[in-house]
Amino acid sequence: VRRFYFYDDNILTWPQLRIFCKHLSVHRIQWMAQARINDLKLDFLPYLSSSGCCRLSFGFESGSHEIQKYVGKIIKPDAVSKITKLEQYNVNSRAFFVIGFPQETLEQMAETARYILDLANAGLSDIAIFPARPYPGTRMLDHCLGLFGTDRYDQLIDFIYMEDHKTESNPWIKEKLFHYNTIPAFSINKQFSNYSIRRIIRALYKLFDSAPEFSSMTKSALREYILANQ
Repeated sequence: VRRFYFYDDNILTWPQLRIFCKHLSVHRIQWMAQARINDLKLDFLPYLSSSGCCRLSFGFESGSHEIQKYVGKIIKPDAVSKITKLEQYNVNSRAFFVIGFPQETLEQMAETARYILDLANAGLSDIAIFPARPYPGTRMLDHCLGLFGTDRYDQLIDFIYMEDHKTESNPWIKEKLFHYNTIPAFSINKQFSNYSIRRIIRALYKLFDSAPEFSSMTKSALREYILANQ
């Protein structure tokens, strides 16, 4: 085994992480992990890099402060600069975003679009974007049941497979749509349908893939971009 992946969002808070990195640095092994960007300390980057850490994936969820509060994950303002530092230490970074929360507005989606562009310009290596889905046992499902009624339970947790990758010409976006190919069976966003959310996700992938072309767009322009592609 020469490459492995940690499924532990708390890896950067491990008490023994520095010792782990020190011992691993003598081996020719690469490792990746999911982590929390708020837990990343810049003085630890040399240890991560020398140990063979080649990619960290972070759940940003949204570029909107209001949506971050809704999901219980406030991202600190230094997150963008941390992405730049990671790339300088040859540690690739990936961000996860979620679009289409029940109360999410066009304005908040535009804030996420702007944040995606900022991260791309900072050196973010990859991105994955998902439609908001209420899972059993989560506060969001309880919220949706309150909005739509308890008789909608089965519909709320169901999903649909998509094949929209077949109409995509960009190979990178095509692979994303093929790999992450489900949407909620029931539309939970008040403003956009589940199919519109999927088209917005597709448009956000284009933003990231062509960030230099879109980097100067204002929030107002990004709102119009989303509307034109939903």
